[in-house]
Amino acid sequence: MTPRPLLYSFLLSALVLGLLNSHGLVKWSRDVHPTWLADRLLPVAEVWDGWMVGLGADTPYIYVRGLLADLRGAN
Repeated sequence: MTPRPLLYSFLLSALVLGLLNSHGLVKWSRDVHPTWLADRLLPVAEVWDGWMVGLGADTPYIYVRGLLADLRGAN
């Protein structure tokens, strides 16, 4: 694979992950070892998550989590 399609694939994956897993980004930001970067990343991640919740981008995550919980409960 040439570098350009690889870059596009990476950016698309990061976008999808950022849209559908914004709560995970907040959780990860809280778990990062405290550094100057982590101190700046957490507020940005929280704002991003608020935007995604406002847009309803967390709906697939909530649905899948509920589905998995139902499947675990059925076993």
